[in-house]
Order: sequence, then structure tokens, then C-alpha cells
Amino acid sequence: MHLDADHVASQLYSKLGTRGRLGLLHCPITELRATPRTRQVNVAIFGIGALGGGHRFKHFHNLEDVRSVHGLLHDINALAEGIERKAAHQGDPFYHPVGDVCNYYFLVEGEDQTRFGQDWAELEGKIKQLNKAFKSATPETLGRIAKEGMVMAVAGGPHKAFTIRHVLRRSRERTWITHLVTDQTTAQWILQKEKDACHGHDGRVPPADSTPKEEAKAGGSKAS
Repeated sequence: MHLDADHVASQLYSKLGTRGRLGLLHCPITELRATPRTRQVNVAIFGIGALGGGHRFKHFHNLEDVRSVHGLLHDINALAEGIERKAAHQGDPFYHPVGDVCNYYFLVEGEDQTRFGQDWAELEGKIKQLNKAFKSATPETLGRIAKEGMVMAVAGGPHKAFTIRHVLRRSRERTWITHLVTDQTTAQWILQKEKDACHGHDGRVPPADSTPKEEAKAGGSKAS
């Protein structure tokens, strides 16, 4: 199974059909655009992003739609990379401190944020500024959809493991994701981390060579 939200949405539509129209929930980048319309949406499928590797905001210099926040993105990347180096040195090589859902950005809690010092607080402030410049679907918007229908997140792999776990944990406080589609290794790692957290043990992200030979759907498990 290909872990891409648009691909999963189109496959579900073709297999199951719907009385409504399948459409992309456009989340415009800058404040100059209109806020996305979600009032009539009762099923949403989207990806979970981590600011690392191939994320478009790691390579933002040629993106015209975010030119007004190039300086802010530069600062966010610099701070995030500094935190990533500290995390890697302490045994978390795949930890990325910034995640996003529908272009709504947030800090990803790791094992201990105090180890990042002032960089963490400064990065938090920059993320708040970035979200103010964007017109995106917020967790509150997704929470409304989840209450009335279904919100499915699609993401996997070691580089997104911390971010996926963070999103699921936040959804316990206020449900804004009802289902998750991920790979077997990531699902098992998240479950193990939750068990370790209950017993006060530490756990690390799965190594890069642990990419599963067979991907599995966890779509039947509730995120709340």
C-alpha cells in the first residue's frame, strides 16, 4: 500500500463510491488567500508531515507562495536543525521537532524538551508566527469533522514516527483524528513507546534499515 493521503482517498472513492463529490481540501499558504471551506466536509483524509528530509519547507527558497515568510522559514529550519543534532547525539536520529497537518504547524514532543534549552522556546514562538501567516485547516476544524464523520491520517516511516505519535496523543485530549493508516513497524513502535511510557521506560525510534517489507493498515484503530 502506498502511504500517500491523496492516493488513499482516490482508492477509497473508486472502491466505495459516495453520494457526494470527492475533492481536495485546499489549504492555501499565505494570509492573502481565503480560509478553506470545511463546513460541508464530513470525511477528511490527509497526511502528517515532519519538517525534515524531503519536506517542501526544507527547500523553500524557490517557492513563490511563501515568499513573504522566507525569513521566518529560514529561522525555523535553523532552530529545528540545531535541535535535531542534539537529539541525534542523544540517541534519537530520526526525531524532527516540527510537524504539520494541512499546513498547520506544531512542535513535536520528544522524550524531554528541557534538553533543548532556549532553542525550544524560540522555535515555539516562530511556529506561532508562521501559523498566523497561513490560512489552514486547524485542529479545531478537524475536530468538528471528526465529531460529525471521519478524519483519517495517512503517514508512516521512521522519520515521521515521533510526529505521528504526538498527533495521536494530542487527539486524546480533543479528538481530531479518528483513524490512522500507517506501516506495521511504525505502528508497533508507537504502541511500544506507549507501553514504555506507562512503565517509565525509554524507547527509541526504529532504525532506518527497519523499513517494513510489508506495510499494514491500522485504519480500524481509533486514535482517541
